[in-house]
Amino acid sequence: MKLRLDLLLACAIASAAPALAQSNGNSINLHSTYMPSDDRGFYVVEGARTLSAGEIYAGFDFNHAHNPLELGFPGDSRARSVVRQLSMLDVALGFGIRDDLSLSVVLPVVLDNDGRELNQPDFFTDDTRSGGIGALRARLKWTIYDSREHDPRGLEDTEDSVEFALALSPFATLPTGRARDYLSDQNNPTGGGNLFAEVEFFRRLRIGGNLGIEFLSSSPDIGDLEIEDRGRYGLAAEIYLFRESAGVDQPERLAEREESAAEQRRIYRILALLGSVDGELSEAERAFLEDVADGFGLEPAARQALSAEGTEDTLRLVESLEVPLERARLEESLRDFLAIDDLSEAEREAYAVLAEVQGLEPELQPTEAGTWRERADLRVPIEVLEPARQSEGNAHSLSLGAELFGWVDTGNLFHNERKHSSEVGAFLRYQHRSGFSLRAGISRGLTNGLGTPDVRYYAGLGYRF
Repeated sequence: MKLRLDLLLACAIASAAPALAQSNGNSINLHSTYMPSDDRGFYVVEGARTLSAGEIYAGFDFNHAHNPLELGFPGDSRARSVVRQLSMLDVALGFGIRDDLSLSVVLPVVLDNDGRELNQPDFFTDDTRSGGIGALRARLKWTIYDSREHDPRGLEDTEDSVEFALALSPFATLPTGRARDYLSDQNNPTGGGNLFAEVEFFRRLRIGGNLGIEFLSSSPDIGDLEIEDRGRYGLAAEIYLFRESAGVDQPERLAEREESAAEQRRIYRILALLGSVDGELSEAERAFLEDVADGFGLEPAARQALSAEGTEDTLRLVESLEVPLERARLEESLRDFLAIDDLSEAEREAYAVLAEVQGLEPELQPTEAGTWRERADLRVPIEVLEPARQSEGNAHSLSLGAELFGWVDTGNLFHNERKHSSEVGAFLRYQHRSGFSLRAGISRGLTNGLGTPDVRYYAGLGYRF
């Protein structure tokens, strides 16, 4: 059996020799499985949502393809490896231009390229190398429709059971990889576009797909095969085991202000002293103090004691205050006090003493007349309503998924298996609220197409900030 196989190989190589001699040998990009350019997708299959405006994404994805190029015939098992393994590290950098538009650049770095020159019949001459880079890729992604536009990461629970998004994505590659290392399409740039779509059910199941085309500026050939433009496709499904969510607000509740009740009473006492320094309280001063007492929520007994008429001696008590009062609150009350129309000269002089003791401006500008009446309901009650968080929500997301992806020669749709690359795989993905993400996956080839490995392993990490 082995002898028969060797004879078949020898015949195949001999018959292909003229074509091999005229061809460009290795001039095809075997690293045509594009790793993600942001964290909005599945794994290999991109998602339809973009980075938000101002967000930056940096990611690293390891990709190891075992036997991505072997000799064989359509429908038959592979015969002999030409490229035994290709290990790459894709370095991605993305930026959100707008909430619906992002730009990303991915540079593939060669970690290991273990292959042979195709037109060496003896297959003993190692020609491909380790190190270097592959074809640089740039991509724009524009989300043209998003049913949850206000919440692109899906953090909020909504009444909608189904969410949908659609995006267009032009892309281009530059021939920065060596053609003889199977990392460039005949040293020429490529360009094209994709249509991405995804639908989500009950924040648990997400299904997405892409369909696009990659135009080649010239037709690369390898052996007796010539590749025209590539039609790209992908289909993915992902189920969330648990998912990041926003915190839930409680109804408003009563909470204490920063000022204590004792502090509020001290402010009230100072106002009462100022009003009574000339031996009596005018009707306007009494009305003002009553309003402040209502705002502070003072008990009737405390209100009566603090608003009793005093003398200049009682003002000396202010000088003995060791702890300064909360300045913003005191100044607000004093501005209102100074706006009272019939303040006596003694009361204004008393204010000057208070200002010196408390370190206030000597010439504090009063508020407009009557303003304190308009602000009666804002005069710092002991308790106020404020919202409180019931919880911070879930900061973690973990999901499992499956993907089908590949490309096909548009000039020979599905008629030649060697010009059709198709893989099926599974992945695990973790994300944290901070922007950190981890992912890992495995796939196997379904065809004998160029660039289709026996098995592919991939793993990556990223950070969005």
